[in-house]
Amino acid sequence: MGVSGRTIVLVATVGLILGGCDPTPSPPTSSTVPTGTSVAPDKPVPFAYAREGELTVRRSGKSVAEVDLGDEESVVDTGWSADATRFVAVTTNRLLSIDTASGAVATADCSCWSVAVAGGRVYTLGDYGAQELAGYDLGELKPAGTVRPKGVGERGMLRIAGAGDQLVVFAITEDGARALTDVLVVDPASGSSRTVGKTDEVGSPGAVAYTPRGWLGQPMVAYVANASAGADSSTASLVWFDPAKGGQHVVDDAALRTMTDANTTFEQLWWGRDGTPHVTAQVWQSDGTEIAPLAAWRHDGTTWLRTSERISDTHSTHLKSADVADTRDLDGGWGLVLSRDGELRAVRGDKDLDVADDVKKLWTPPITVAPAATAVTVVNLNAAMGYHLRPGDPAGTDATAADFADLADDLLRQNADIANLQEMAEPAAKHLQRILAERTGQEWAMNWATSGTADYYEGTTPGEGPAEGYAQARAGNAQLIRLGHGIQKQVSTTGNAGRMLPSGGRSYGGVELSTADGRTVGVYVTHLARDKDAPSTQRVADIRAVQDFLAKREGPVVLTGDFNESMDIPSGGPTESVVRALNEFTTRQGFTDVGHDLGTTSNEKGPAAELEGTLRIDYILTRDQPTLDTVKFVSHQSDHWGLATTLVPR
Repeated sequence: MGVSGRTIVLVATVGLILGGCDPTPSPPTSSTVPTGTSVAPDKPVPFAYAREGELTVRRSGKSVAEVDLGDEESVVDTGWSADATRFVAVTTNRLLSIDTASGAVATADCSCWSVAVAGGRVYTLGDYGAQELAGYDLGELKPAGTVRPKGVGERGMLRIAGAGDQLVVFAITEDGARALTDVLVVDPASGSSRTVGKTDEVGSPGAVAYTPRGWLGQPMVAYVANASAGADSSTASLVWFDPAKGGQHVVDDAALRTMTDANTTFEQLWWGRDGTPHVTAQVWQSDGTEIAPLAAWRHDGTTWLRTSERISDTHSTHLKSADVADTRDLDGGWGLVLSRDGELRAVRGDKDLDVADDVKKLWTPPITVAPAATAVTVVNLNAAMGYHLRPGDPAGTDATAADFADLADDLLRQNADIANLQEMAEPAAKHLQRILAERTGQEWAMNWATSGTADYYEGTTPGEGPAEGYAQARAGNAQLIRLGHGIQKQVSTTGNAGRMLPSGGRSYGGVELSTADGRTVGVYVTHLARDKDAPSTQRVADIRAVQDFLAKREGPVVLTGDFNESMDIPSGGPTESVVRALNEFTTRQGFTDVGHDLGTTSNEKGPAAELEGTLRIDYILTRDQPTLDTVKFVSHQSDHWGLATTLVPR
């Protein structure tokens, strides 16, 4: 453990956590190949955190560098290289560049105010109001000249950050208790700049973060700003912009402040692998009374979501959600969970591993799932329009605009390119299609498979009739496909109503996708019968009907759905023949069960809105199609977990 009065900054990788804590070999990512053999990650995602002690770098379970920080030395600012192979930190008296693979550490004397990594170089701002930046080689920190950004006036600069091969500079326009700044995007090679916004109305800029791929596929920069009207009054804003186009988008903290005498501060900021900005925030009253303790929040361009309370979205951990201050996603489905008392844990599915105690601050690099032009993310979710389907019952997804907006949020959180949805009403699927198009500004196609008809309700009034347009509406499975975002074209292979299964009242449907990188991938969805809906002989016939159809399809295939049966149940049970048919289906056709290690997916939500199911009945199966970053997630209304995976070129 560290010595009192010093600071540790630890840079680690997923391999460190597993290699140091688990006697078995490091589990692979969810990337798959047709044989079912898992593909290990080529570049584990590093992360960094601060605690008392020393500066330590680790990889694959080994400490590769340890650097003492002096008693009066602390970390002031940090940055990452674009590929996360270097973690850069400025302390109160020096600049550090750490190789996250070898552990090599380069140092340079620097009483720095702020640091940025851009275009393979490091830039530092020496002090508040400095008018030029010092440049350094990224690997050895050799001096590489200076940059005097155009557009910076006589008051100089407040802070800097990296944005790919460009710099973001906050140029001071007015001094005072709260400095006002212009936000500039600067070419470090020439010093030329463009003004993309101002901080006049939002407050003093704090943390800044860049991602090469935001939720619509483009590079984005975000920063937090805190404003005060006195010692006991504070508001916070999240601001983001496209560095190529400019134009700031500002989101205030009103949704976080549920009381009139409430104040908010945003602290850390990072981009999640879903392409959305995340912050840690604290809310309190003017007299100092805590309203909401430090917690993680995210914004998807429309709404705020308190993610620290939804840690069960993708992981299980012994930490109670109310104690979680920060959560981060890494590669291969791994995530980090940081408690308010500094306990840091690595989690994936049902794995929950200790990393460190007394952690003060956590940093992760921007994570891109795959290149925007070629990545296709498939989401599977039982939308639960058939769950508690009766007048006046609000459970499940009801026939209301609000519930459909929630469902759209569930899909866009996972950056869905194709959504395979079970238990849908056809008019609801069309409504959802319009919402997705409005939110993303892109075209969404729809493919439908009819299973029957049903009355659907708003779920607001006992004895109510069906919602308008939902009397005896067609029920079944919907596929919503985003065009122009990795998918160039889609063609239905099952017709405009899908195909009914032999047992009756169940169906399947599918499309062939033409991807941006020239591939053709078949994606299919089904919702199989429960054992109380049909005898095992008919359920087996349903499985074989899907199996026979897919056996004739050439090329990569993805099948998702609610199978209403667990392939994990031991032999000897009452549905043994159904379980055996499912397993034979996947084995004979070479399908990989990419969500196998993520645990249960059904069935009920408890009082804390966390799923308490004991069965894994929802699946994504792939054939001849590599995937990565398979996760499960909690939706707003469904009684099932959702699943998401990203299809990548072979």
